[in-house]
This record gives sequence, C-alpha cells and structure tokens, in this order.
Amino acid sequence: MRNAYPVWVYALIALAILAGGLYALPNIFPEDPAVQVSNTRTGEVDPTVVSSW
Repeated sequence: MRNAYPVWVYALIALAILAGGLYALPNIFPEDPAVQVSNTRTGEVDPTVVSSW
C-alpha cells in the first residue's frame, strides 16, 4: 500500500501536534503554592505554617 500523502504533510501534522502539546503542557501540571522568603529577621514562625508541612 502506498502513502496517500507526501512526507511533508505528515511532517507538518507531527509539527502541529508537537506545538500543540508544548502549548498545552503548562495546563497539565497544577499550580503549587510558593513559599516566599523575606528578610524580616523576626525569628518567629507562625504555627499554622509549620502545621501545614
């Protein structure tokens, strides 16, 4: 059986799928809350922060 389309059509389809996958990749991973580090030097840690770990 012969290919119905030229090779460049298959390459274009593969490129479109790859570009779409890269574009959708950030939606696959959920957001993680970030830990913010500050330079306040209070020396105290909030107990609610410790209990969430």
